[in-house]
Amino acid sequence: MYKRIMALLSFILVTILPIISFAEMQSTSYKIKGETINSTGGAGSSTNYKAYDGIGESFAEQGVTVNYELGVGADYPVIAQVPLQPSLTNPASYYDRLQFVIDSASNPSSTLFAIAITADSWATLQYIQANDTVSVSPVWQTYANWGGETGEIVLGLSASTTYCIKVQALNGDFSGTRWGPEACVATSEPTLTLDLSANATNFGSLSSNTINTSTPNIIATVSTNAQNGYVILTKDTGSGSNPGLNSIVASKLIPSLSTTLAEGAEGYGIQASSSSATVATTYNVSDSTVGGLQLSFQNLATKSGPGTNDAVVVTHKATVSTATKAGVDFQDIITYSAVASY
Repeated sequence: MYKRIMALLSFILVTILPIISFAEMQSTSYKIKGETINSTGGAGSSTNYKAYDGIGESFAEQGVTVNYELGVGADYPVIAQVPLQPSLTNPASYYDRLQFVIDSASNPSSTLFAIAITADSWATLQYIQANDTVSVSPVWQTYANWGGETGEIVLGLSASTTYCIKVQALNGDFSGTRWGPEACVATSEPTLTLDLSANATNFGSLSSNTINTSTPNIIATVSTNAQNGYVILTKDTGSGSNPGLNSIVASKLIPSLSTTLAEGAEGYGIQASSSSATVATTYNVSDSTVGGLQLSFQNLATKSGPGTNDAVVVTHKATVSTATKAGVDFQDIITYSAVASY
């Protein structure tokens, strides 16, 4: 009895094998039909979906280290390549923006990319937008729309903060890649400096038969990373109630006027010039013409963007008459100030 049972079981196993094929696999619980689904994968679609399928291979497992990535599965040749490390730099001591350039990893020109950004080591995730600001929703654009080889500048950042970015790619109807490696750099502090080349300038003895020029000229030098530029301001002390060269001993003021100075007539003012800033019309004069100083701050020179060692040269000129009292000292205090627009 034992031997006859074993023979029967062997016969049943042999007769069931021929019904299994790749064209149609079935049991009492399932059926798979269609020759296009096999170990190399196949594309299935309808008006509502498209799927890339494979049997017998892993879709998700990948071996990745710093130096290599092993792509496994039939989908790997058709999905986008993981973007390489982007460039994130601060080329001009920016305090509220940074320069970025993504690396497309030789993906097709139609591939879309999203750029994630963080200021807290990815505890908080935000995304660079199409207008280069930062917000909470990802924006997908082509490599060309992200600025191509020159990249773009992300705006609205905080000063003195380290930011990191990383890039993800999406190719056509297939799944997006994992995030690529990050790049990090810090924004700068806002800066503004104003230096004067000297604390004083001297006319020496004023003569009524010449237009007197003091020495040395005063050079006002500004450096700032303010994106909207700066203005250099100046104001005069004079007698306290009127601008000009004042003599306390003689109770005499040589007035500061916007005028063309003439020998034998009292007058005093300044001229200014610069190769990097725009000098105010009042002081952008030459020869014997001067701009009058005021007791309140007046614009001396402006610039609409950042500047490094921008120099404004100020020349002081004065004339006196024969009636001007001799043998007394005249003096004036001029104040310079710089204001940046961030």
